[in-house]
Amino acid sequence: MEQTIDYQGYTIEILLDHYPENPFSDWDCEPPIIVLNEGSFDEYGLDATVPELSRDEIEANLSDIKMTFGYDRLISALTYHCRHYRGTYYDVAEMVNSALSEYAEQLHNSDKLDLIATVYQWKGIPVVCKSIHGYSQGDYAVVLAVALPEWTNRVGAPHDTLTYQLEGAIRLYANWAYGNVYGFQILDKGSNEIEDGRWFGFYGDPETSGLLEEARAFIENAITINENAKIARLKIMIKNRVPLSIR
Repeated sequence: MEQTIDYQGYTIEILLDHYPENPFSDWDCEPPIIVLNEGSFDEYGLDATVPELSRDEIEANLSDIKMTFGYDRLISALTYHCRHYRGTYYDVAEMVNSALSEYAEQLHNSDKLDLIATVYQWKGIPVVCKSIHGYSQGDYAVVLAVALPEWTNRVGAPHDTLTYQLEGAIRLYANWAYGNVYGFQILDKGSNEIEDGRWFGFYGDPETSGLLEEARAFIENAITINENAKIARLKIMIKNRVPLSIR
């Protein structure tokens, strides 16, 4: 997208940002995500492995765990999936976590990502898992965003907005991944580039990313500065008794 918009006698040129930062590797405020792209995982602050459950979390989600394995009795699932535990007594929670890990490794990565999301939900941790699409037919991926406690505590994310923030993070990744990042250049009335009037790094459509708002604010500030400069010059001329015809 490259277009121009007139505003109060100035021109806003909207330009594609060809070198945008990756918010999930270059910044430190976005939630952890896993991206499944063309069958492979890209990990940003989150490993593509099944998180461990505590004994209490296992007890609270026992029915769903058995359903995941496809067994009516948990011991049947553990006997099948915990091959290296057979014949040996181990802690039940350790066995369940091992069984889930072994089960995950047998799945296609798309199903594995679903399982990872499910286990985080069993732990009471908010997650959002969504597919994203670009402009080209092959632009497709699935992104899992997780509100890990370490992240929520570090950035001070309010609990009641976590789902909204995770959804926003997925949109942010999609904008970066599929080239939906823009900047602007301000031109004066003579079509000359204004100094410091070029800004980039707006993720998403210009109408909703804050780009147009920022560009208009820049122009309004430039107009105010110019008007103040004119008034200051006029005051100096009056003080120096410059003839009215010259002012």
